[in-house]
Amino acid sequence: MSGMKIRLAAICTILAGGAAAFAQGEPNLLDELKKSPDFRKAVEGDKKLVFCDRHTLATSTRGEVLVEATFYNYNNGRTIRATFDNKDKKVIKVESLEAYPTALAPEEVRRAEQLARKKVAKVADLYAKYGDKVETTHLTLVISDRESPRFGKRIVVVRFSAEEDTKAPTVAVTVNLTDETVSD
Repeated sequence: MSGMKIRLAAICTILAGGAAAFAQGEPNLLDELKKSPDFRKAVEGDKKLVFCDRHTLATSTRGEVLVEATFYNYNNGRTIRATFDNKDKKVIKVESLEAYPTALAPEEVRRAEQLARKKVAKVADLYAKYGDKVETTHLTLVISDRESPRFGKRIVVVRFSAEEDTKAPTVAVTVNLTDETVSD
């Protein structure tokens, strides 16, 4: 159970450090999710859980009624999708979804870029020459083949290019955020 307390504290830290949209006007939403046995079970483990997205499913004249939050669980490679009734202040549903397309969190985007810069010489060279003029695009891959070694992993293709130099090389790399490996 102590691992669970650390885990839930890590969720709070992650949310406070860049996912403020999650608690927009609802500082107690995460506290409410943590009360749910289903949510606590879905987030068990020693690895991190990352907040990815939050949106409103239904509204009334009094504001948001149903809110959905998604997380990526690095323990098991699953997306956790929680639905919360803002009016009645209760968790409606918690789902643990396998091989489910899930948006990247800002911290995951940063980490993928950092790993690529550190581990791929062509990417480092591009930054050395163009600095903050390097543009990036990100694509999250969902591997649904259970036999694949990438199944249940957080895989991102990152494309690096020079903003103003069309003759500069474009470098694409695949980053495995789960294992922190990079291939080009």
